[in-house]
Amino acid sequence: MGGLFLGLFFLSMLLFTGPNFWCSFFLSVNDPMYGAINDSVTSLWWIILLIQPINAMLAVYEGLLYASQSFDYVRKTIISGFLLVFLPLFLTGSFTNVGSIQLVILSKTCFDAYRALSYALKVHFSLSNDIKEQLITDKDKDF
Repeated sequence: MGGLFLGLFFLSMLLFTGPNFWCSFFLSVNDPMYGAINDSVTSLWWIILLIQPINAMLAVYEGLLYASQSFDYVRKTIISGFLLVFLPLFLTGSFTNVGSIQLVILSKTCFDAYRALSYALKVHFSLSNDIKEQLITDKDKDF
């Protein structure tokens, strides 16, 4: 739940400050590329907001899976997510001449959402049962 709250915190922080604040934070308003970058960031703003809770949850679940040494599951999820989610979205946009930074970020957001959902299912169902079984086995060894 901590990852979700952290993601919601950054979501609300970004929501209240807006894209103009962050462009001005990183660039001078007098910069010749400021207008173009500000327009790109503004057009991507809803995706930037959407990805904050997703990436926060992804980091927590991925950390739990790494701690449990579920490297094989993480690898399979990354490969399947790339082939089933990211690549079709990216190629569809590319073949329809919609290819842009928005397409790349949207594809990456969907890929991250797929990974977060897959990791959540693993942690809450399969991994939690494995931990319970291990605790029971360890308890039986003590007697």
